[in-house]
Amino acid sequence: MKIKITIIAYTLFVMVFLYIIEQVLYTPYLIKTLIKLPLFLLLPMALYKYDFKIKWSMKLNKSDIPLISFWSVLVFLTIMVAFYFVRPLIGMDDIVADISGRMAVSKNEIVFVGIYTIVVNAFIEELFFRGFIFQGLVKAGWHRLAYIFSALVFALYHVSNFRTWFDLWVMALALLGLFIGGIIFAYFVDRTKSFLASWLIHMSADIAIVWIGLHMFKII
Repeated sequence: MKIKITIIAYTLFVMVFLYIIEQVLYTPYLIKTLIKLPLFLLLPMALYKYDFKIKWSMKLNKSDIPLISFWSVLVFLTIMVAFYFVRPLIGMDDIVADISGRMAVSKNEIVFVGIYTIVVNAFIEELFFRGFIFQGLVKAGWHRLAYIFSALVFALYHVSNFRTWFDLWVMALALLGLFIGGIIFAYFVDRTKSFLASWLIHMSADIAIVWIGLHMFKII
């Protein structure tokens, strides 16, 4: 029970804290990232070592590779198609202004931020949401809750990024997509016992999002 309470309490603290950092204090992207890294890494890694004894694996069985590849492509295409349909409802100039202003990311920096998002940010999010939260709750005996809770907080965590970008219906669609994505990522960690599976699929999702971002900034 202690482990479950620790996971849930710490997760809620991180969600609220990051929301305040981004949407109340309007912290630039670089500073927010420097704050997020220890929050997502230090305590989870300490708990892996001393409490959870969760095995970290970056290996895949060859039999899992075709399915992971299929889902990586499917997730990428789903995001691109969804963007095509909701594009008329999105104020792209407002999003660019928010990224350039509140987040302090210039057009010249957006490519480097995109690379970081695809490779590093996807990895630490997998460590936090599918490692610390999902595997921690599974280890504590809450298998079904692990799926629901990890996917739910994964979706809500992104509200701090795009709260002002979308209207209610687009926001609801984005949150639903993120929740389903969280379920998919957790499933592949559960199935393969490897973070590499969910990381690869997560990267494919971020490639689509970064591609859209580069389009908004008129770089591609």
